[in-house]
Amino acid sequence: MKKFSGAALLSTRNIAEWNHGNMAEELRLSIEKLVYGGDGLAHADGNTVFVPYVLPGEEVRAAAKAKKKKLIWAQLVEVTSA
Repeated sequence: MKKFSGAALLSTRNIAEWNHGNMAEELRLSIEKLVYGGDGLAHADGNTVFVPYVLPGEEVRAAAKAKKKKLIWAQLVEVTSA
């Protein structure tokens, strides 16, 4: 894993090491913008959530897959409105 300023660079594709069992908590999110790597960014309950395969402005349902501190990586379940 590459190092940058003393912290490991994270990828939504390499988060299996933080998967704490079955975290299938479902979230309802409004995607705010896209971030580096193409994931959508949203906020829920004080956490920052990354969801792949979404566009800004979409309302989605997503299942939490991994969490580290205040960051959540989620899997898209359904786009409820575009």
